[in-house]
Amino acid sequence: MHRLLDPNQRSKFRLSLRVQLSLWVVLIFTLIQWVSTIVVWVFLSNSIYWSFDEFFQRHSAGVSREIRARLPDLSREQLQTMESNQLKQVDFHSYYIDVFDTTGGRILEQGRAVVQPDLDSIQQAIDNRGAVILPDVYWSKVPSQFDRDHMIVVLQRVVARDGKAYIVFQATDDQYAQSRVMQMGQTLLLTSFAAPFLALIAGWFISGIAVAPLVRIGELIEGLGPESLAQPLKTEENSTEVMELVAQLDESRTQIRNAFESQARFLSNVSHELKTPVAIMQIESETLDLDESNEEVKEFVHSVRDEMSRLGRMIESFLTLTRIEDGFGKVGGSMLVFNDLVMDSMDHCVAMAHQNAIELDPVLMDHEDSLSLAVRGDPDLLITMLNNLVRNAIGYSPAGGTVRIKLEQSGDLVLIHVSDEGPGIPAERIDTVFDRFARVEGPNRSGRGHGLGLAIAKGIAELHGGSITATNNEEQGCTFTIELPWRSIDDS
Repeated sequence: MHRLLDPNQRSKFRLSLRVQLSLWVVLIFTLIQWVSTIVVWVFLSNSIYWSFDEFFQRHSAGVSREIRARLPDLSREQLQTMESNQLKQVDFHSYYIDVFDTTGGRILEQGRAVVQPDLDSIQQAIDNRGAVILPDVYWSKVPSQFDRDHMIVVLQRVVARDGKAYIVFQATDDQYAQSRVMQMGQTLLLTSFAAPFLALIAGWFISGIAVAPLVRIGELIEGLGPESLAQPLKTEENSTEVMELVAQLDESRTQIRNAFESQARFLSNVSHELKTPVAIMQIESETLDLDESNEEVKEFVHSVRDEMSRLGRMIESFLTLTRIEDGFGKVGGSMLVFNDLVMDSMDHCVAMAHQNAIELDPVLMDHEDSLSLAVRGDPDLLITMLNNLVRNAIGYSPAGGTVRIKLEQSGDLVLIHVSDEGPGIPAERIDTVFDRFARVEGPNRSGRGHGLGLAIAKGIAELHGGSITATNNEEQGCTFTIELPWRSIDDS
C-alpha cells in the first residue's frame, strides 16, 4: 500500500490509489473551475458593458441639462470646451457632442462632420422625453476617431429657455468598459491556471486522508502470519466502510485459520499412519541376507533402503512442521547455551561433512560475558533448526570446501551465521528459498532433498521469537543468518 508503483502488478505502470484520487480531484476541480470561469466571465463582461451603458446614459442626461441651460445661445467653442471637459472628468477614450433641432437640422453649422440622425430616431427621442440609444446602423457613420466596432450613441430631448425643443447627440466608445473586461479576464485566466496546482495540493491532502485507513488495513494484512492467525483483527478506524472491511477480513482470517488447522491435522494423521509401515519396511530391508543374492537383487534392495530412508526423513519433516505450527506461542522453558547449541549441531553433522569431504569451522563466542548467553526454548527443535542449515550448506559446498558456523552478539540478539562456499542462491529465488518444497539446483548438490529443511528451520526460529535471512556472499557461496533473543543462563 505504501508504494506508488507495484512492479509485480500485471500492468507495467500502475498508479497508486492516492495518486489516482489526487488526479481525479484535479481533473474534476479544474473542469468545474474552467466552466465556472467561462460563466462568470460572460456574466460579468455583460454586466460591465450594461453598467457602462447605464452610466453613459445618466452622464449624458447631466450633459444635456448643461447644454439646455446654454441654449439657444450655445456656440461651437462652448460645445468643444464641454467635450474636452468630459474627457478630463471621466475616463472616456473619446467623446462627441452635437445639437439638432426637431427637424434634424444642426444648430451649429461650422465644425467637423457629424452623424445625421434620421427623423424616426428624433421623433422617438421627442416621444420618450428621455435618452434613446441609436441602433448599430449608425456605428459606421460616426467620426473616424471612434472605435467603430464598440460605439454608444444617445439622443436626448431638451427644452431650452426659448421654449423650443432640441435633440442633444452624444457619442463615445466603450474602451473603458473593454479595459475593465480585459482586467477581469486576466484575473480569471490567472486563477484558472493556478487552480489545478491548488487542487493538486488539496487533492493530495484529501486523498491521503481517504487512503490512510486502507494503508492501516494493509499493515494489518501484512502482519498476518501463522503466529497471528489466532488473534482477531482490530483497528482504531471507526468509519462504517472500514469497519465492514475489517470484519470481512477477520472472517476470512478465521476461515484461513480453520483451513490451516484442518490441513495440519490431516498432515499429522497421515504422517503418523505412514511412519510405522515405512519404518517396518526399512527394518525388514536391512535384515535381508544378501550374501547369496545376485547383483540385481542387491541393487534393488539398496535402492529400496535409500527410498525408505528418504521417505522416513520426509515423514519426520512433516511431523516436525506440524509440531512447529501447533506450538506457536507455546514453546517451553528450557535454556540452551548458544555455544553448546553449535557444538551439539557439529556432532550431528560431522559424519555428513566427512562423507562429502567438507570441513566444519565453528567460531564460538569466547568473551567472558558471552559464555553464559543462552536461548529459551525446545533444545531438540533448536538443534534441528541449526542442523538443517548446516546440512544444507554441506550439500551445496564443493569437495574440499569449508562450512563456517559463527556466533556473534548484537544488542539483544545473538546471530548464528552459517556460510558455505557453494554457487550461491539465484537472485530470483532468494525471496522464496524458505518456502516449502523450494529447492535450488546446483552442480555440487549432493543427495536428494525434499525442500522442507529451510522451511522447518525458519519456522523453528520464528517459534522462538527469532528469524532467518539468506544473503549471497561477495565472492562465492551464501550465508544464512539466524537471529535469536538471548538470555543469561545465570538468570534462569
